[in-house]
Amino acid sequence: MGDYNLEGLNPRDFQHLVQAIAREKIAVGITAFGDGRDGNRDLSYKGVMDYPSHEDRWDGYLVVGCKFNQHPTGEPSKDKAWAVKQLDSDLKKFLNKRRKLQKPQYYIFVTNVRLSSVPKTGGERPSL
Repeated sequence: MGDYNLEGLNPRDFQHLVQAIAREKIAVGITAFGDGRDGNRDLSYKGVMDYPSHEDRWDGYLVVGCKFNQHPTGEPSKDKAWAVKQLDSDLKKFLNKRRKLQKPQYYIFVTNVRLSSVPKTGGERPSL
């Protein structure tokens, strides 16, 4: 996988990038939501998707949450903590009965924060 400078984007451009990738890789008809009250969704789709593969397609309600950190610290544990806090906050909103949000069968969290694939190790230092 390539190493892209996502920090060079702004929150709106980051979301537009995620939208384009989602429409190409998940489903052409994915719905994007703009600024404001969006029911805790940046993108959503309901139905059969082209993801994760053409042989094993997801079928149901998908929500994609985009979280762009405008000022990453470069410190893996701090940036990871920021991302986890954003994810926890969004997921808790689906559990709040007063909000009456439809719970997704699938949830994809997308962030510009560099995360490690190694369990419990935090983020990943940017390569120079």
